[in-house]
Amino acid sequence: MLHFGDFSGGIAAEDVRTGGLQEIRLCVPLSKSDRVLFLPPFSYHSSPVPGQLLSIRESGRQGEKQSSMGACCCKQKKDGASKNTDSSSSRHRTTKQRATTRTSPFTDSRLLWFKMVDVLDTVRLYIKDMVHLAGPQMKIMLMDKETTSIVSCAYGQNEMMQKEVYIFERIDNGVQREPIKYLKCIVYIRPTPDNLHLLQEELRNPRYAQYYIYFSNIVSKADLKMLAEADEQETVRDVQEFFIDSIALSANLTSLSIPRPYDHTVTNMSVQSLRRSAEGLIGLLLSLKKRPQIRYQRSSEDATKLAQKVGEVIRREAQLFEETVADTLLLVIDRFEDPVTPLLNQWTYEAMVHELLTFKQNCVTVEGNKYVLNERDDEFYARNICSNFGEIGANCKALIQEYQQKANTHKNVESIADMKQFVEEYPQFRKMSGSVSKHVAIIGELSRLVGAHNLLEVIDVLNGVLHKTRVKSFGPYMARDFLFLSHLGPFAVPLFEDHSHFGLIPVRALTGGAVSELEQSMVVDGDQARALDRLKALIVHPKTTTLDITRLIMLYALRFEGANAADLRALVQKTRSNDTADVLLTLLKYAGASRRRGDLFGSANPMEITKRFIKGLKGVENVYTQHVPVLQQYLETAMRGRLMDSHWGAVSGEGVSTARIDHIIVFVVGGTTFAESALVRQWNERRRAQPGLPSVTLHATHVHNTTSFIEQISAMRQ
Repeated sequence: MLHFGDFSGGIAAEDVRTGGLQEIRLCVPLSKSDRVLFLPPFSYHSSPVPGQLLSIRESGRQGEKQSSMGACCCKQKKDGASKNTDSSSSRHRTTKQRATTRTSPFTDSRLLWFKMVDVLDTVRLYIKDMVHLAGPQMKIMLMDKETTSIVSCAYGQNEMMQKEVYIFERIDNGVQREPIKYLKCIVYIRPTPDNLHLLQEELRNPRYAQYYIYFSNIVSKADLKMLAEADEQETVRDVQEFFIDSIALSANLTSLSIPRPYDHTVTNMSVQSLRRSAEGLIGLLLSLKKRPQIRYQRSSEDATKLAQKVGEVIRREAQLFEETVADTLLLVIDRFEDPVTPLLNQWTYEAMVHELLTFKQNCVTVEGNKYVLNERDDEFYARNICSNFGEIGANCKALIQEYQQKANTHKNVESIADMKQFVEEYPQFRKMSGSVSKHVAIIGELSRLVGAHNLLEVIDVLNGVLHKTRVKSFGPYMARDFLFLSHLGPFAVPLFEDHSHFGLIPVRALTGGAVSELEQSMVVDGDQARALDRLKALIVHPKTTTLDITRLIMLYALRFEGANAADLRALVQKTRSNDTADVLLTLLKYAGASRRRGDLFGSANPMEITKRFIKGLKGVENVYTQHVPVLQQYLETAMRGRLMDSHWGAVSGEGVSTARIDHIIVFVVGGTTFAESALVRQWNERRRAQPGLPSVTLHATHVHNTTSFIEQISAMRQ
């Protein structure tokens, strides 16, 4: 039985009960790429009403199941009519019927962009639709480990509670849940064998009144049939595929959260990681309604396998991609072509927090307090996410002063008008208070760690002391000492001197012993003798941590690979870790010069050599941010259409095309970094000023800091 109607418009759900008959009406936005799957033991009643209404009638009587019906896929009828040769008999069958639809929030042409892809908004739209389809009434949301991360990074708990979702549970935590029969249950899980088995058990013994099941990716007909047979008490009201299968960390960054994708070798992803990466990419493409040209890095076996697997799924699920847009380029690259970026200290707000404090799903912990950093709800964070450390200090001071002014205003409540104004402004005042408290705590901890780890040393040449500011008087919520250190601009470093003005310190105040400056000079300048001397001094420096020693030696080994091996052995012997030698050996196997095909350090490119020479004459603007990720070269090459076939393979049928590229999706096997995310943000800002440029979305197995990257390397040798 194959039935299809021409559905369009918004999403609505209505229950109409008459006697023992239940009619569920769904008006859902379908296109050619959306399929309706009818599951056994279901019967179907077609509603050919031109208002695009799918009418599903469910008999209240129990009866014999149809075993021969199978899980059928509806075929599109161009005229939009639903064909049913025996609607009268199907209306009286003693079975039930449901539909599984594959939908996208971008079906409506009004939602098909403002020519700037926002994956976080896409995820939010999908989750909003899930809740809306379940209709009014109190609800519980049942998720797995991965979908819990997806939802928590897109919505806060208060936002979900406003949508009448009051309870959040994990289907895979093994905890016995109490039945609450008056709740509707929204099930949002990945269609993995384990999750499907758990869902099958849930449906056999339902704890809630109704179930609305949403899978994050493609689910097989056999699995749908299994679930239908398990639903003996007829509690399932809706089954759909909503293609959000990766964690949206920002508008242009998604992650699969696979910190160790390799199977204990330096060249091969595990089978599970390869499959998960392909599923994540397919979900992303379908959520954005894109059918891309696929190019992959020829030097990477993993990138080749992944690109080919994605191409196979696109061909196999051709119906899902029929109404997608062919204006996208998918670049599949491998981390080993740029092992330097994850090893460097970063100086933008987002990247610093992840490097020194470590993000966990947009949350960070400081002195036992958990803070959420979310661009959507935190105006200060949104404005400063890519600001350098010095600018953050200045902007934090301005935020504190603004808070002080509001606090002083609210002290003078003398009339009815003052009381009214206070009540109206109090929510905003409380929000600002929380923002001040959060960012002062985080910036203060970053400052402490910068000093404690000897990452950066700034000396006031005027009086030879470090400036220190005590912040006391901006409210009852905090009193803390802060040392505001910053990157070095071309002329000055901004620091807090007191509560009233902003100090400037000459650039010459930098000492030569800072860890971060040595990292950058090694990678960019390539002066081996000078780097070796400074590295030896830093290894024995009491403030230099084991992590920083390891990172510096790894950078030295990559930058001066093939030079005097005795020098490297001598450095390793001075370390405080017995594993350093093994990690270095694994790193060079994974990302050494013999495996890389690109010019990581610009030593073979005459243009790069010329740029470095000119930079040496002019002086650098910022000694701490000289390195540019290799991703920049890839994006510029792709934008110009100059991806060389000798370096970049193309998936058959999805490869080179003359169509204009309006969007680039970059998938990084082995993980990306927030430094590369900042680069993508800058690229998309350029796009707003120059609409002809393609927008960029960054997708990866994981978002690394130095610690997680070294752990990934270490895991390869186990």
